[in-house]
Amino acid sequence: MQNLQKIKIDILNNKSYEYVYTKQYDKGRQVQFTITENGTPLTLTGYSIVFSLKKSDDTVIIENDDSDNITVSANYITLTLTDEMTATSGKLPYQLSILDGEVIVSTVTGHIICEKAVVQNDDVKSSSGGNLIEDLMELYDNNIFQPRRICLTANGWNNNEQTVQVQGVVPEEQNQLVSIHPANGYIEPYAEAEVYCSEQLDGALVFKCTTTPLQDLDVYVITQGIDSRLGNIAIIYSSVEPTPYDVNPGDLWITDYGEEEVVGE
Repeated sequence: MQNLQKIKIDILNNKSYEYVYTKQYDKGRQVQFTITENGTPLTLTGYSIVFSLKKSDDTVIIENDDSDNITVSANYITLTLTDEMTATSGKLPYQLSILDGEVIVSTVTGHIICEKAVVQNDDVKSSSGGNLIEDLMELYDNNIFQPRRICLTANGWNNNEQTVQVQGVVPEEQNQLVSIHPANGYIEPYAEAEVYCSEQLDGALVFKCTTTPLQDLDVYVITQGIDSRLGNIAIIYSSVEPTPYDVNPGDLWITDYGEEEVVGE
């Protein structure tokens, strides 16, 4: 059932003091304007109706009775609010004009009070056109708690420095923790050469050493704790044993650091 608000308008007055109330991004809400002339119902047969709305971004929407969003019946006009009309919040001025041919019989102005939505459309965006869960899964796959085994080749050193491509690494160290661990069998030569990671780049890591290793060195790179475009979101993932938040092993759970509530899919 659609939400219907009724407002009375007398064509002898040029202003309606009754506000139309809606919420940002709502669509389908209806406003029924009952039209009178000096308190007597006015039959609207033969009249044309034009509704104009100025949004808070200074764009204007104009609808007439040929539109699907305006219907005229007996002595009232029904306006259906669209998501385009409610795209911006604030006190939005409108005018409702009643015309007899090209002659304006009356123009009444008023305001729509559009309450700002808690979550704006720009707050969460999908980079691939998918949904939030798909984005978070992609984020997990590429950036969160991902061990990657890479090889520092013996002939890849140049002046005791070597750059290795590592997918998912970001250059901002404050947004991502990168941990380096030599693989089993390479711990001693790694330590003897005093190899260390000196810099993280966009999709790459820079390694330096004191003594150039004479053999290839396999190391694990673990990236975690990225501050994603999706906000201050933590991801808890269980691959074997359920955590207290899991229903089944392997479930992906999402929680905001500032909230106790946990949501799962």
